[in-house]
Amino acid sequence: MEIGGEEEVLKAAQLGAYTQVCKPNEVSCWDSRNLDLCFLGGDRAHTTPQISKTFCQARLHLHCFRAISLPAPIFFIPDIQLDIPDLMNRMSSGVTRSQVALGAAAFLTLMALLHQRNAPTIGPALHRAATRSSSEHLTCKLRHYVSSAWEGEWLTNADDLAAKEAMCPTMRASADLAAQWLAGVAACKQDAAACWPALPDRVFSKFVKECWSTVGPSGLRIGGGRSMLVEERIEPLVGHMRHPYGLPACTPSGVAGVSVQDRAYLMLMGDDAAATRARYPGRAILLDAGTNKYESSLGYLIPAYARLGIHFDAVYAWEARPANGTAYWASVPADVKPHLHFYNDRVTPEPGSAMNPVDWIRDMHRPGDYIVFKLDIDNDVVESKLIQQVLALDNAGDIIAEMFFEKHYSAADMKPYFGSPGTKYPAALRLMHELRTKGVRAHFWP
Repeated sequence: MEIGGEEEVLKAAQLGAYTQVCKPNEVSCWDSRNLDLCFLGGDRAHTTPQISKTFCQARLHLHCFRAISLPAPIFFIPDIQLDIPDLMNRMSSGVTRSQVALGAAAFLTLMALLHQRNAPTIGPALHRAATRSSSEHLTCKLRHYVSSAWEGEWLTNADDLAAKEAMCPTMRASADLAAQWLAGVAACKQDAAACWPALPDRVFSKFVKECWSTVGPSGLRIGGGRSMLVEERIEPLVGHMRHPYGLPACTPSGVAGVSVQDRAYLMLMGDDAAATRARYPGRAILLDAGTNKYESSLGYLIPAYARLGIHFDAVYAWEARPANGTAYWASVPADVKPHLHFYNDRVTPEPGSAMNPVDWIRDMHRPGDYIVFKLDIDNDVVESKLIQQVLALDNAGDIIAEMFFEKHYSAADMKPYFGSPGTKYPAALRLMHELRTKGVRAHFWP
């Protein structure tokens, strides 16, 4: 069945989001802390609750998706029945004519915005509601990467912080933001469909992508060519780009420290499994360059993605140091063995060489594949060349869905682990940021 009108398309997506996400939280609209969201323009002086209550639903995304920074005031109205005569009839309830006129004008403005031709902005929760159908396929392209305010501060001040070796003192002074970071990641691990309100804009960065859907939430084909903007959140590039409590010098007083290799700070994927599979209906492939034993990295990545609904069809792993094959394979779970290809060999950066993982990724990728790449071989020269090849890929973010990379750099806090490589902290931070601006969902690997 073909649906051509924008109203019908919007209503289908809105209704799914409203019933699954917003309606259960609608009471928060009347919470005193959010009361301004229920007033037209947030202006209590010129708007009464009688009108405001009607428009509260029209402004649902302001509290339902309040963790998202929307670039344009596009309003999505979930199944609201309202007309101008109804507004006029409210005069008998003590609403003045000027207030009714204000409400009517705001309503008409909302409707005009709804029908404008440019792509609407939606939050991840609405995206998930629009991708429940297993037959739906989304095609997405990167619009831009947006650093959080916190990440932006680190990028701006990186040279000064590095010169003063002030990374850890600055992180200790941001204990509240670090706590919000870890709480947000934990919330998404518990319930990916409802975690977004826990992700504050000041802390979490995001990828903004424009997506086109071929099948609607009820299996109906959508016409009209309307696209939607999808925001994918990711942990910030701040401090030493690893767990904020992973170094004793960075851990606030009274907070329990964790291992320097703790991975609880990582936010895998930008959405839940249903939406991800809609965008990546092809194969799921993992390439791990640098895994001296199964549990060192694969033992984390494979189960972590499985919990998110991503099961790898093929896993390719390299390790340069000689490995005991019997001991290595004994540690691999039985259900992983048929999919794992282990090469006890070094990766090489020369284009066209047999063990260049970036060449493998480029050659094996097909549209719809979900490819994850981890690079940590403790060889700065080889890693640097491979990273430059990733950056040189056309549409790198379309080819590599997610990447993990540990860039060694010089800093007093990290000297016990990294030694004194030639790369300075600011350059490492900006390299990770550059990968993200190319659309690669890049995480700093611990």
